[in-house]
Amino acid sequence: MVVGHTHTCTHTTHTAANHSSFSPSVAVLLFYNQLDIGTTVLTLLALNGMVLLAWYLGSKCFHSEPRMFVPVIVQMVALGLWIVAGIYFSKKIYNSGKTPVESRELNKPCFIGGFYDYHDLWHFLSATAVFASFMGVLTMDDGLKLKEHNEIHVF
Repeated sequence: MVVGHTHTCTHTTHTAANHSSFSPSVAVLLFYNQLDIGTTVLTLLALNGMVLLAWYLGSKCFHSEPRMFVPVIVQMVALGLWIVAGIYFSKKIYNSGKTPVESRELNKPCFIGGFYDYHDLWHFLSATAVFASFMGVLTMDDGLKLKEHNEIHVF
């Protein structure tokens, strides 16, 4: 008996799905929206993380695994933080395609304590959202602590 044989099949399916959706996404984001490579990669990683998290949560619901209250609240807080961080990220206060002098023309006055601007707020909010997201992911399986290992669905 080969241990983990079903995992290989599932892993291969997911890997193929990720690779097949990655290249067209890059083409669309880079060429049609004319985004810089950093924003493109950030967008793809964020979307990939959201899709995989949604798939995992859907699988947990499908297999009727217990859901804990705290991870759900933490994930909702993370989602709210990601939305607000995304709003501040989308406010363009620079343009990497221009010279530093031209890009400086886009700068806005600092609005938090006269020191922090929109981009700084993006960093604060996204860092907090990453932490909350990881805490939600790390605690979402706490309901399985008392189950026997052979009773846990592997997906």
